[in-house]
Amino acid sequence: MERALEARGGKTLADVLLDQSFVAGIGNKYKSDILFLLGLHPFRRAVSLDAGERRRLFAEIPRMLRFGYESGGRSRPLEDGESARSWDTRHWVFRRGGRPCWHCSATIRTDRASSARVTYWCPRCQPEPSSEQVVPAPPAPSAAAAAPPPRARRRSRAPAAPAGRPRTTARTRA
Repeated sequence: MERALEARGGKTLADVLLDQSFVAGIGNKYKSDILFLLGLHPFRRAVSLDAGERRRLFAEIPRMLRFGYESGGRSRPLEDGESARSWDTRHWVFRRGGRPCWHCSATIRTDRASSARVTYWCPRCQPEPSSEQVVPAPPAPSAAAAAPPPRARRRSRAPAAPAGRPRTTARTRA
């Protein structure tokens, strides 16, 4: 796994964890929650991890996947009085954007542009690293780029037939 991580070093941790050729089985919810439990910012470059952080990441991946498998897809253990059926108590940060963090009460953030999939994280528990460790977010689309392309004019006639072949229409077939 060490070499596989190095080969993807310029990518964000969020994108590396979603890469099924790196480790199969990590979906969007496990990606966000693994990084939360390790206190790693999701848009940090994979190459910026030190040896201890890599070791913790490699240990947390199978632990989280096993826990999710054994607990019906949860990534967070139930606390006393919580319902096993409640979606709000199933995960640490996944799909909890705008809600308070279970650890520090900061508001969980949501980002839909900086990774291949939507990413959730706690800004206090997963502090943003130095600028050289972070992959810059893509620029916001301009108003012109965000507008849909103009619709093509409809042709009033069928496209021309290839040379040497007559054009057939409903009238010529009858």
